[in-house]
Formats: sequence, structure tokens, C-alpha cells
Amino acid sequence: MSNILARLNRALLPVKRPLYRVERRWYSRRPRMLKLPDFMSIGSGQAGSTWLYRNFQHHPGIFMADGKETHYFSRLFECVSLHFYSSLFAEAGTRICGEMTPNYTLLVPERIGFIHRLMPDLRLIFTVRNPVERAWSGARRTMSGLAKQEGVEFSAIPDEEFYEYFQKEWAYRPERQQGGDFISGMLQAHYCRAMDNWTAVFPAEQLLVCFFDDIAREPRQLMERICRHLGASTDVDWSQFPLWKKVNANPAHAIPERFAAYLSELYAGEIAELRSRFPHETAGWQA
Repeated sequence: MSNILARLNRALLPVKRPLYRVERRWYSRRPRMLKLPDFMSIGSGQAGSTWLYRNFQHHPGIFMADGKETHYFSRLFECVSLHFYSSLFAEAGTRICGEMTPNYTLLVPERIGFIHRLMPDLRLIFTVRNPVERAWSGARRTMSGLAKQEGVEFSAIPDEEFYEYFQKEWAYRPERQQGGDFISGMLQAHYCRAMDNWTAVFPAEQLLVCFFDDIAREPRQLMERICRHLGASTDVDWSQFPLWKKVNANPAHAIPERFAAYLSELYAGEIAELRSRFPHETAGWQA
């Protein structure tokens, strides 16, 4: 039955899409008629987003949309109604409500502008991880899945496949560039460009930049800082939060020197820019 409904939905998309565009224009002039999030965690991937989501779920004053990632403003924008998106927050009540979709870092400026028109007071959270570590984390996950599928050891995967993956990551993921929603030539680890795109539309004080390193180093202080940014209480029982728990961990494979050197060169410019903007937070990063 679900397959039949899915096929029917796809068949009706040519009719629905123009209606959704009209709906968005109408609501963009009347956003208060919708229940919309108070905050978004916009990225990036492989930088602790699942850990953050799990901790949000334990906060009595915060409501999160089910399923962690909605992808409404990226993959679903043209094929799902704005009214449906609003329904994801209908049960929030008086709690601060939010959603989390890491690939929102990649949205084109026009899409960010639409989000601002709907939610000008939106609070934003952006998690940053050393680009070399983030790229290797993504490679471990992808290549481990490939090794399992092909019935081989992780160590048996040819280097060429890793280098091809790194290049696609550095440039962009073609399978994720749908309908012009994302910026070509931009990766989730190209943090500075993404930050600039968002702060060109939203006031800089509405964007909180957090660092993956703090999840292991000072998780409670990190959560308190995030809660203050959102206007959520920090007077909660932190012992009930999974602050020290690893979630969604990738397979544990140390990065070989040859890959570390390659990625360090690939992301040298990005790392240098991050160090200039965040000297304290990036002080422990290796080149």
C-alpha cells in the first residue's frame, strides 16, 4: 500500500509543485499563521549533530521535530507543503522548538533568504569540526559500508577509491545537488563560506558557532552555552542527559599518514581561515 501511495504522490508532483509555490508566497506574507521553529541546527554533518539532537530530546523545555533531520528546506522544498512542515511543531506547546538538518549549510542564498522572511528571529546553531577529521569520518562511514557490501576488509579498499571520495567531498556531492538547492563546489567542511552565506541574511548574533572538540572536552558547558543562545533554561538535571555518551559513532579506523597529508593540503586554505576567525577554538588543530 505504501508503494502505491508513493507512486501516486510522485505522479501528482507536477500538479502539487505550483500549488506549493503559491502556498509559500502566501504564508511568507503571513508567517504568524504557522507554527514554525524557534531555532535550527544547520550543520555540519559528521560534527556531532546526532549527539546534540539526543541531548535536546532530554531537555524539558525544548521540543524537536521527529526523526532528527527534516530536510524540508533542502530535499523536500518543492514536493512537500509548508503547512505540513509547520505540523511537525504542532505539539511543541510553550516549549522552544527546533529542527536539525546538517545539509542546510549548503543552501543557496535565495533559500536562506526565504527562511529569513518566514522566521526573522530564528536562532541558528552551526557545529564545526576540523575539516581533515570530518572528511576522514565521512570516509570511514562510507567505505566501511562499501566494504561490508562487497564482503572485503576495510584495509582492502584501494587508495584510489578514498582519493576519489575525498575529491567529491571537497567539491560537492552530485547526488545531493538537487534542483539547484545547494551551491555547486561547496562542501559541509567549507565552513567559512557557509557562515558568510547565512550571516549575510541573518544577524551574526543569531548564529552560534560550536566546535566538535568541545563535545569530548566540556559537553555540559557546551550544552549550557547552546541553551543560553536559544533562551532555554540551564537549570535542569544534567545527570539525565547523555552528555558523555558516544552516539552514531563511525567505525574506528585511524587515518593513515598519506591520507592525513593529502587532506591537510586539500583543506589548508579553509583551516587557515578558521584559525584566523577562531584562534582559541582551533588552537589544538593539527595542520
